[in-house]
Amino acid sequence: MEHYLHSFKKLIHDLGEVLGQVIIHQTGHDGKSEIFDLVEDIRHRAAEVRQSGEVEELKEKTENLSPDVALSVIRSFMIYFQCANTCEIFDTKHRTIKESKLPKDISVIKDIMIEPVLTAHPTEAKRRTVLKVLTRLLDHISIHKVGSSDEYIVDKAKCYEELTILWQTEEIRQLRPKVYQEVRGGLYYLENVIFDMIPQFYRDLKERVFEIKDPKALLPKIVNFGSWIGGDRDGNPYVTSQVTVDTISSQRASIVNLYIQSLNHLRDVFTQGSSRVKFADNFLVSLEKDKELFPDFVRKLEDEFPGELYRQKVVLMTRKLQSQVTENEFMRDLLFIRESLLGHRGEHLLGPVDDLIMQLQTFGFNFVTLDIRENSEKLGAAISEILAVSDVCTDYDSLIEAEKVSLLTDLLNSKRPVCSPFMRLQQASLEIINVFASVNIIKNRGARNAIENYIISMTEDVSDILEALLLAKEAGVIFNDVVDLNIVPLFETIDDLRRSREVFDKLLSIDYYKNHVQKRQLQLIMLGYSDSNKDGGYVTSHWELYKAHEELHRIASDHGILLRLFHGRGGTTGR
Repeated sequence: MEHYLHSFKKLIHDLGEVLGQVIIHQTGHDGKSEIFDLVEDIRHRAAEVRQSGEVEELKEKTENLSPDVALSVIRSFMIYFQCANTCEIFDTKHRTIKESKLPKDISVIKDIMIEPVLTAHPTEAKRRTVLKVLTRLLDHISIHKVGSSDEYIVDKAKCYEELTILWQTEEIRQLRPKVYQEVRGGLYYLENVIFDMIPQFYRDLKERVFEIKDPKALLPKIVNFGSWIGGDRDGNPYVTSQVTVDTISSQRASIVNLYIQSLNHLRDVFTQGSSRVKFADNFLVSLEKDKELFPDFVRKLEDEFPGELYRQKVVLMTRKLQSQVTENEFMRDLLFIRESLLGHRGEHLLGPVDDLIMQLQTFGFNFVTLDIRENSEKLGAAISEILAVSDVCTDYDSLIEAEKVSLLTDLLNSKRPVCSPFMRLQQASLEIINVFASVNIIKNRGARNAIENYIISMTEDVSDILEALLLAKEAGVIFNDVVDLNIVPLFETIDDLRRSREVFDKLLSIDYYKNHVQKRQLQLIMLGYSDSNKDGGYVTSHWELYKAHEELHRIASDHGILLRLFHGRGGTTGR
């Protein structure tokens, strides 16, 4: 541990030293800079404050700075902390897991599913341009083995270049980011961090936690990623139904492109020739079937890679990805290659194939599952207008809760449609309907799992959930005779958390809804940490959240329903 701390501190020191040289060059003359001297003085005084607690001298030093000088000082410290965060990311990524306290029995993970969800916070997001610079900075840090220890080495010349670019780059956008920029920002993390992290996560779990040495072993899927970026329209009028469709398309294009890059790598390294190694029968059959799909391309392929059947296979897999192939077909092709390697002395070559299998298992063809979120008031307003225009109920808003539930239940059980394409509605109501129609289109294009959750913020009553269910039914979002969405109530305020048990129990007492949940085999409920914290304070919020956990699980158990809680850990403390 002592050596690790020394190496980590030295890494931060070395990068900080390079940053100091950049500050001097960018703000000074002849190798001297008043800004750099001021930054160093403030840094040393701040260190003294941590020991003494006396802040007056530091305040005197900083409170009368001119705006230009203050901005340069702030920028210096901001980039320094970005450097420190970059060092921490590198260290976390490469530090060896020394020991594990988890049980070694792999059966413990069979019921585990971890689902991190990316949310859109445009006021907090770094520019994609800045993220790229910080990622390149990571590439210029390496590990050098010294005896039994690791030393972190900084390529100072390259880091100097990147930090100069960072100094000269606008840190924040000059204009409010558009939704497509938020989508691109989310994809940046998925493409450049999460996609490559998944294989290492599973390798660590397999080899270091469960100590499985058998190369044939593959762990089950325990991680799935979700996103609200491009689907969360609560409070953001720019997230339209078309934005949601475009987001799904962008996600799919991005993940398919990453799979193609991985296949290109396999094509470059799997150069085994048929004169040197044999191949599994299933693999050979699949190769011939692929050649039948592209008869005009076969001659060129065989001329370029004569006898190199793995290379031929992955090139054809790439062609199929660029045209039309299902996730299951793609997975089956990878398993054919894996089986052939295992059967013909290639078990030590499984690494890149297993990596791609784990990535496909995790991300599929959607990259992430996109959640839709809408406010309960907007749903209620849309339902009220639809029912009035269709002459089903002209005074829906004036009904008490029990009457609303009764009406909505009757409409759900009825085969008579409520909505019509010829209805004249306000734009807000039309957009609500269009969202469900877009979900239906996306699912019918073969991307059933692209959108699974419809989250209702500020859920207060059973009717809020039934309204969403009715609109989904009206839009034709149906699979196996039930609505093909999880309708997810989000309980946020203290009062809503306290009433969540009553709402959930009443909801499961409605036969139509209970049948929906049983066929979906899951009820997802989201609990809001940020709003409950603002509403009742940190302690009250967490106490009410704890009680809600206990009671909601008890109610689900009483009804024989599988419940999964979605923890919306928003707010500074939660994060």
